[in-house]
Amino acid sequence: MTIDDDKVLTRLIAMALGRKGYRVVEINDPTQVLERLRELRPALVVLDLVMPTRDGLQVLKELRGDPQLSGLPVIVATAREAEFGAKAEALGATYLRKPFEVKTLLDLVPQVTGTAPGSGA
Repeated sequence: MTIDDDKVLTRLIAMALGRKGYRVVEINDPTQVLERLRELRPALVVLDLVMPTRDGLQVLKELRGDPQLSGLPVIVATAREAEFGAKAEALGATYLRKPFEVKTLLDLVPQVTGTAPGSGA
């Protein structure tokens, strides 16, 4: 699952991961993301931390506090490393600095999930 207010970026991430055999759900409005996460049970979340409607770091904190979702692997993506990188990593997320190369993300996904492309992550 990719969560970002930037629809173009979520589409690019979904296309890149889809070509590698991953199933991807795009969410551009993070207001009801926890409900969607409980419903869909993804193997991974790629989460933007800076969004106008809801702070991604708060989403991550809520996710970590939810017994059903607390162990879900999360890759956080933000250009504001100094402000958010260490906080996200302290919450168990893997940090990816924006802008990033698609290959970097594709290499990171199996490391974070422990799954191979095509396994449905």
